[in-house]
Amino acid sequence: MRPIRLSLLALALTFASGCGFHYGFVRDASTVHSLRYDMSHGFQFARTVNASSSGGTLLCLFPVGDATYAEAMAKLFEAAKLGPNEALVNLREDHATRIYLLYCSSELTVSGDVVIVGKPPK
Repeated sequence: MRPIRLSLLALALTFASGCGFHYGFVRDASTVHSLRYDMSHGFQFARTVNASSSGGTLLCLFPVGDATYAEAMAKLFEAAKLGPNEALVNLREDHATRIYLLYCSSELTVSGDVVIVGKPPK
């Protein structure tokens, strides 16, 4: 009887700790390839910014909160605080999903690089 209890406890702890997966990709690969960050053409790296949105589903089927791409992008542009002659390039998107016994949480993170467009001052 005792080994069964220990097995059930180990199984419950395994489900409670959850498991998950992560993946991501570059959103605007064509822009990255066409710019090639050639600083002689007047592109100057300024900073990297990121933002995220999270949500989840009950029983991994019924949405409780939604990790929307639109919300993450709105937060990204808010964090970027683009000024004159600045552009957001090299957009990246990362997804993280954690699966628990009765709940699945998801987080969407978008990030990008802010560059200054124009000849740098001499």
